[in-house]
Amino acid sequence: MRVIVGMSGGVDSSLAAALLCQQGHDVIGVTLQLYDYDTTIEETDPSKRHCHPLAFIEDARHVAKKLGIPHHLLSHQHIFRSEIIDPFMQSYRQGKTPLPCAKCNRDVKTSALYNMMTEFGADAMATGHYVRRIDVDGQVHIHQGQDAIRDQSFFLFALGSHYFDKMLFPLGAYSKAETRAKAQELGLSVADTPASQDLCFIAKKSYKTLFNAAHGDIIHVDDGRILGQHQGITGFTIGQRQGLGIGGQSESLHVVALDVAKNQVVVGPRHHLACSVIHLDQVNWLAPELLPAQRGEHDSCQGSAHRGSEDRSRQSQKYEENPRSEDFCGASTGGSSSCDLSSGDENAEKQSDISQLASHRGHGENGATENGNVPHIQDIQVKVRSSSRAVPAKIHLLGDSAIIYLENPDYAISPGQACVFYHGTRLLGGGWISERTRSDAYLRQKESA
Repeated sequence: MRVIVGMSGGVDSSLAAALLCQQGHDVIGVTLQLYDYDTTIEETDPSKRHCHPLAFIEDARHVAKKLGIPHHLLSHQHIFRSEIIDPFMQSYRQGKTPLPCAKCNRDVKTSALYNMMTEFGADAMATGHYVRRIDVDGQVHIHQGQDAIRDQSFFLFALGSHYFDKMLFPLGAYSKAETRAKAQELGLSVADTPASQDLCFIAKKSYKTLFNAAHGDIIHVDDGRILGQHQGITGFTIGQRQGLGIGGQSESLHVVALDVAKNQVVVGPRHHLACSVIHLDQVNWLAPELLPAQRGEHDSCQGSAHRGSEDRSRQSQKYEENPRSEDFCGASTGGSSSCDLSSGDENAEKQSDISQLASHRGHGENGATENGNVPHIQDIQVKVRSSSRAVPAKIHLLGDSAIIYLENPDYAISPGQACVFYHGTRLLGGGWISERTRSDAYLRQKESA
């Protein structure tokens, strides 16, 4: 089988290519140039230039030569600028916290490999991501990597099924330590290459230097008093506690909001961050067989964005008018049976998923819920950060939007970031956080005080 392998020059993608060669595949290595590397290397400390993309390109070429496979360098600078860098900067200017890596995986890297398959007559494409592909009854299921610490499924939530159908992930069962050990065993020069930590297109520079920052006030959320000055709201994110520049306060303060219109950073105690309801846009659902059977205009999760927006408005209005605790997590729909989320035989897990995840309790004859007439998916978990653990939640699908009801409030929900869905270790998709609704927990506490 001919396989296109995305080779960044690091140990992960290099070993992925080597393993595919060992398996007897016809492997072609591809490295993407995403921006002007010659300019950014001047911004990089000389002691760290071995981690610069120019060095990685040479590493990829060296590995490809050792493996005896062809290697191609493709320039995608224009696409990367228009699809990743410009939206990244615009998102920060809007007071959001972007997640460019997930968008780059879909709109630049994976799409480039996918298009190259036709050019080179390839059958599949492969990357060095730590995720597992498991084929069940002709359908591709994507699961977290065997090593939970290195799992990278969070950053692949936005990929369409047509991509996953053609993708291979040779490192899914490896830990990072095992990857390095295997690379050393195979004599790969990149076995000890350090992992990249920063955004790839910023190099040594901080993202703050990308913006013409305007100074403004840092105010307290409770009374609006001015606590200090900031040097640009693009230097702050929701939930941030360190580096606020307002020392000497009697309480621990976090960034709870960014007011773009007033150019203000709003800070307050941690309880102001408590969030139980998350609104998502551009939802990508990867498990259509787990949805309740639909008829008429509510087919699957393919409804129009316009209808989803209207339904979401009705849901938000209902919450604002009657923020009862039972409206959270879908409890007012009657709840659902518990679900054993432990991993096991994949076919058995699939049958369990269908019967338990796509619960029909609270649905009418056409699969519509009592609240908003939209599919209500229960017994799933979500992540709002790649490094966090998945937590219980329920989801209302609203066309290509969704409302997530967290079982317990989270304190670091930031518009612009992603909310990714799981059932056990299986990736179900996700969406982009557009809004967050403050938890009623603190409101109830104040009322009872």
